[in-house]
Amino acid sequence: MKTLLIPVDFSVPSTHAVDYAADLANDRGFNKVILIANCIASPLSDYWSNQVDVWDARREMRRTLSDLNTQLLNLKARLEKKLHPDIQIDTRLRQCFSISSICKLASSETADLILIGSNSSQLGTESIIGHQIINICKNLTVPIMIIPSGSNYQPITHAVVSFDEHSSTEIYYLNRLKHLQNNKNPTPFEREKPGYHPEDIVPESHNYTLLNSILRSFRYYVYEQGTYDQPIGLSKFADSYYSQLIIAMPGNKGFFYNLTHKDISEKLVMDGHKPVLVLP
Repeated sequence: MKTLLIPVDFSVPSTHAVDYAADLANDRGFNKVILIANCIASPLSDYWSNQVDVWDARREMRRTLSDLNTQLLNLKARLEKKLHPDIQIDTRLRQCFSISSICKLASSETADLILIGSNSSQLGTESIIGHQIINICKNLTVPIMIIPSGSNYQPITHAVVSFDEHSSTEIYYLNRLKHLQNNKNPTPFEREKPGYHPEDIVPESHNYTLLNSILRSFRYYVYEQGTYDQPIGLSKFADSYYSQLIIAMPGNKGFFYNLTHKDISEKLVMDGHKPVLVLP
């Protein structure tokens, strides 16, 4: 079963990600969509001065959980109207937000992809989950697709991925691109890849053989690294080649690995218009 997991907090970016997910799930042959919401509250123990405060806190917690559950069910109903009837929708409500809870659910449900909405300076509300994008990307072992609020779903026919053609390890990671191919339509996608033209790599070299072996089911082009400057230049590069997706490689070579400050991460995902797929 092909499963899509979406952490939601009912903000504008989060709701937009759910709408995007509906088109993605319909087009990419997903069988199941899981919406997970979190209730952030203070612990009950050793905080209030008397039992009355504890009762009031518990009553408030129940009210909050009930309200969130209603919002979650409304979001599920919104999603049901957009999805094919044979796609299953599940909802999960957690009493605290933690990356580990998302990790555990992704593992137990064998999620194939996690979808997260990113914040935008032009929107009136921000996503709590959106502020945790970098930490989530560094801790999960499932591919994560970051959806900018300015993006609308388009069938993915072109994508850009940055990698080091001199590194056999990074070329091997390109194997994970095979999971992006549409089960409903086996036609290979084109992948625009900054690096070198295939003919510039010595045909007898191990990396040349490995690259062509891994990407033989794709139509791909390779460009020199000097063509762009990460991360802004990569987004412009994707625009110039009409790509619908930017793919981030894992590990310390991936440009997401060192993004720890909000002003840096915003350059790629905030106010952007192209989804970014982060490979684990």
